[in-house]
Amino acid sequence: MVSIYKYTEKEIKAIVDTAVILVDTREKENKHITDYFNQKGIKWATEKLDYGDYSIRIESPAAYRDLYLTDIITIERKANLNELSGNLTHNRDRFESEFERSKGKIYLLIENTSFDDIERGNYGTKFNKKAFRASLTKFEHKYDLHVNYLKDTTASGYWIYTTLTGCLIEKLKQGLF
Repeated sequence: MVSIYKYTEKEIKAIVDTAVILVDTREKENKHITDYFNQKGIKWATEKLDYGDYSIRIESPAAYRDLYLTDIITIERKANLNELSGNLTHNRDRFESEFERSKGKIYLLIENTSFDDIERGNYGTKFNKKAFRASLTKFEHKYDLHVNYLKDTTASGYWIYTTLTGCLIEKLKQGLF
């Protein structure tokens, strides 16, 4: 891996402070997330993303164009296990094709649930719990998917922000751009 530039901590902080969280135009019912961004003064913008629901870009007045990290990191959000169950059964081909198009690290955020809820069958569909878990495991291995469960949705905005900016910080430290 070739390093392009070694950023100082001060430069990294300045870049992170100008970063913009990208929210896909098709993302629905995410007011709790955008409210968090607004309350914390986090810049965000709605744009069409080719895959995923959230990513990040660096706005650079000194550069010719903004730097998008959509090919490096994306977050796919599901409001609950019912929504995910539908994606893994009725809409599986469309759901899987989104992961196939993705080029970078993919995080799956499942809100209003915990890992145990799958094992206990605590969701409102008839999707067999063993098949549910097997499907998720397949996606984890096939697409290097990082699955995260959040029972309390008030933490979703924070989780999205820290996940995306954490990736940005590491890429800057590695001098990848």
